[in-house]
Parts: sequence; C-alpha cells; structure tokens
Amino acid sequence: MEEIEKYSGHPIDYKTAQYLAACRGAYKAICMAEKHDREEEGHAGAADKGQGDHWIKQWMEHLENEDGTTGPHYTMDQVEQYRRSLGINCPIKELYAATNMMYSDYCRVLRKYGVDRIEVY
Repeated sequence: MEEIEKYSGHPIDYKTAQYLAACRGAYKAICMAEKHDREEEGHAGAADKGQGDHWIKQWMEHLENEDGTTGPHYTMDQVEQYRRSLGINCPIKELYAATNMMYSDYCRVLRKYGVDRIEVY
C-alpha cells in the first residue's frame, strides 16, 4: 500500500501503471492470504497438510494474463524443473506464484523481444 500511495497524485505513464498493477496484484494476494489465515485459525495442522496454501491456487486461477488467457501459464512441475536447473533456493509455491504472476503481467512485452521463456519469468 505504501508503494501505491507514493504514486498517488503524480502523473502516471505506462511504465508506472504497469508497476502499480503489479503492486495491486501483490496486495490482493497478501489480502487473500491474510483472509485465509484468519479462516484457518483453530484448524490445527491445516498448513502442515498443504491446505494453508489453498489461497495461492485460488489466486492463480483468477490471473488475467496479458495474452488474453486466465489462470496459471506454467505448471508447478515446470517451475520445479527450472528451479532445480537454475539452482534457485526458495519455496516452490512462492516461485510458482511469482513466475506465473510475471508471465501474466509481462508475457506480451517479453514475447515481443523474443525472451518469452520460463527461465526469464
């Protein structure tokens, strides 16, 4: 929210609008996670069983991609393959969400410049 507020009242160009759209997407994901966490309180062991990440799947299903499609473009298995091959050390579900979010926001421009590849996202 701080980033979004920082830009309020300033003239907005295309690049700034894209940045603000990415901030909005991140903010929505955080809100969904917090809402889910509140709903899950009192359900011991839910996160241990992988149910605590259900909000990620819900958020991913509602991505509106720049290529006109909706939902995740890459599968968890595809992201995991590149995570290992590139030596990235982070939680797979976070990388899965971030990769698909980047695809959603930037696929058209990266395709235009010939770098539309999973390792770029």
